Amino acid sequence: FVLLSPPGTPLRGAFHHVDGDTDRRRELLSDMQRLRGRVYAQDGAISQQDLTADGRHVQPIDEESWHLLILNSYNRVVGCTRYLQHAATTSYNRLRVHTAALAHSEQWRTTLRRAVESELAEARRSGFSYIEVGGWALDESVRGTSDALRSVLFTFAWSQVIGGCLGLSMATHRNGSASILRRTGGRPLECDGEPLPPYYDPQYKCDMELIR
Repeated sequence: FVLLSPPGTPLRGAFHHVDGDTDRRRELLSDMQRLRGRVYAQDGAISQQDLTADGRHVQPIDEESWHLLILNSYNRVVGCTRYLQHAATTSYNRLRVHTAALAHSEQWRTTLRRAVESELAEARRSGFSYIEVGGWALDESVRGTSDALRSVLFTFAWSQVIGGCLGLSMATHRNGSASILRRTGGRPLECDGEPLPPYYDPQYKCDMELIR
């Protein structure tokens, strides 16, 4: 496992094995984007037009986020998870979730906003960060292995290092992300005790669920 931090993040003290090699970080980030591009294209979530000429799936938030990577014995990236960390004072409109398909539903957009703003308020009371977890991709060689489960459990350990956090994931049904998160302690985002429903995301062409 390797954890990539956003550029400029102070790490000494919190982490004991820090490598400041920016070229190596760039290589790993590119390798991660190629893995994500290949897996997402195979799943039908994106098309070849969404990839760079060298097959990378690049998103602007990649440089702003933490990335947990699984490396194989050849030091190639075979798994990845992205953590986009926000201060709890961040407004709803600055979160990625406000662009979710559910946020455009006349029936659910107000409920979604209330649910997320309640989570942000809880994070502020607890002195936590608020994170959006996503960008999952696993090579065929690690699917169904303990590494896949450990990458989920790592989220808890990482949250302790950064001082605690509440998190949200727009998790897919297609590759089992939502069910894995529920089995490891996640639960559907709620508003006034009522869970928000799964929804279809036309951008990624699959059913999704908001898991806290």
